[in-house]
Amino acid sequence: MSLSFGPFFTCFLITIFLSGYLYLLLHRNTIFSEGITKFSIIGILIILIRMGIPVNFPFTYSIYSYNFLPGLTDFTTTPIGNSHFIITDLILAIWFLVSITLLIKLAIQHIRMQKYLSYFYIESNSKWYYLYSFIQSHYNKNVRISIIKKPISPSIFGLFTPTLILPDLEGFTKQEIECICMHELAHYKQHHLWMTLLMEIICRIHWWNPFIYYLKGEYALFLELSNDFFVIRSSPKFNVTDYADLIVRIAEKMQLEKQPSPCTLMSFAIKRPSLLSMRINYILNSKNKGRHYKTLNYTLCYSLICCAVFFSIFFTPEASFRRMETIEEPGVIDINEDNAYIVQDKDKDKYSIYIDGKYYASINSIPEDLQNISIYKRGESRYEK
Repeated sequence: MSLSFGPFFTCFLITIFLSGYLYLLLHRNTIFSEGITKFSIIGILIILIRMGIPVNFPFTYSIYSYNFLPGLTDFTTTPIGNSHFIITDLILAIWFLVSITLLIKLAIQHIRMQKYLSYFYIESNSKWYYLYSFIQSHYNKNVRISIIKKPISPSIFGLFTPTLILPDLEGFTKQEIECICMHELAHYKQHHLWMTLLMEIICRIHWWNPFIYYLKGEYALFLELSNDFFVIRSSPKFNVTDYADLIVRIAEKMQLEKQPSPCTLMSFAIKRPSLLSMRINYILNSKNKGRHYKTLNYTLCYSLICCAVFFSIFFTPEASFRRMETIEEPGVIDINEDNAYIVQDKDKDKYSIYIDGKYYASINSIPEDLQNISIYKRGESRYEK
């Protein structure tokens, strides 16, 4: 495996594609197909895992760019002073340090969040203590419950021992409270917490990509809608009208008090009016099983996700220096075995290109179209490929 700009270009393109795909799927439909939902979640999950490992795999096929990418990344091959380091090394070092810092900060936030919630655990003398029995009757797992007496959105937190986060429950009926609990537990049952954590990690790794933050919001909405449909279809007698009304009431309370939610990625209620309206529309149309979805729509969605997964894993765009513009004079020069050779630096993942005996550029890997050029180790005899 090697590190280059290629995987970052791939992730950037895939981020734009997924943002557009989720936008069309969420904002340009009135019916939420269960089959497409599950398939899309699996496909996006695979792509996110790939984005979390921004390196070239041995089986990755490079698609070489001879004009655009070399022109875009040409400055990164410039040496830094008299050292053996180039600007590429500096950029990757900055990316790595910022990513590590953000990931450490994310871990600290999770630790602090768990400690904060522990102050609000339901005690045995609380009138809401019966909720533990209710949860155990539906889900045989140790679940903690924290009631924060503020108008916040219900949510769930924790990967192994989840904590159910509830707002001030005064004013809600027993049936409504149980509905909220079932909704949040459904997130845990469907492993949405792991998916959201993966998205948070991806946002830290690709902090430089502005599209990743839009994708984060669309993906959170996508999981929330899929969870709504999971809960609704779990019971034939589920009252979608009461469920929609409950979401609207909680959202209105959040708007009035403007209290931030402890968990921001997935929330029972959405404060943005446009997204709230869209979600309610989906819920009220949920009893339609998707009969209006044509075979062409299914085929198109499945094909798009399959192509995105395949491209993200097996292909990566790379800059090729087979034809590069010279600095001294205009025009194009061919790099071939007659006028060029390559010197491998002490760092085995760094190579310097020399043309007519003069240094030209540095690269991190040797493209396939330069494999026939002689390679030497710096200060040693010829390096045999």
